[in-house]
Amino acid sequence: MRLLSAIQRIQRRIYILALIFFVSLFVLLWLHFSPFQPSSVKTTKLVEVTQTNESIRPIPPEIALDLSKVALGERLFQDVRLSNNHQKSCLSCHSFSLG
Repeated sequence: MRLLSAIQRIQRRIYILALIFFVSLFVLLWLHFSPFQPSSVKTTKLVEVTQTNESIRPIPPEIALDLSKVALGERLFQDVRLSNNHQKSCLSCHSFSLG
C-alpha cells in the first residue's frame, strides 16, 4: 500500500514538472513569435507643444463639483419622462453595474 502511494506521488510530481515545462515552453514560443514588442523596449518621441487659441484644452487635475448639479444629473438619468413613451430611463439601458 505504501509503495503504491509513493509511486503515485512520484507520478504526480512528474506530471507537475511536465506541466511547468510545457507552459514555460509555450510562453517562450508565444513571446518569440508575438508581433508585439516587449514593454521593456519603448521608444519615446519628443513632441513640441505650442500655445494656440484652440478650444481643446487639457483636463484639469481636479474638477470642482457642484453638488446640486450632480443631484440633478442623477435624477435626470433615472427619469422616465425623457423617453418617447415614458417607460424607459437612461439607467434602464446604461446600468452602472455593467460599466
